[in-house]
Amino acid sequence: MTPTAGIDFAQNDGLHIKQEWTAAIEDETRRLKETVDDHESMIRSLGRVEYRIDRIDQDAQKTTVGLHTFVIRSTRWRKS
Repeated sequence: MTPTAGIDFAQNDGLHIKQEWTAAIEDETRRLKETVDDHESMIRSLGRVEYRIDRIDQDAQKTTVGLHTFVIRSTRWRKS
């Protein structure tokens, strides 16, 4: 048997197909890990957005209370 014939035999004995399957599984695993990493990043980003929304909501509540107080004071001033 020549060295070339041995290589051809090794590629056709099912080992080559198994290597392709293993590579496909590794590629799919890598792709899924990237997807999970992307989702994790988006979740963290949403946490920051949620924090900003809470801050804006708190500021709006303070502004509303301040505006309400201003309206009450100006109404009292007009009555005097």
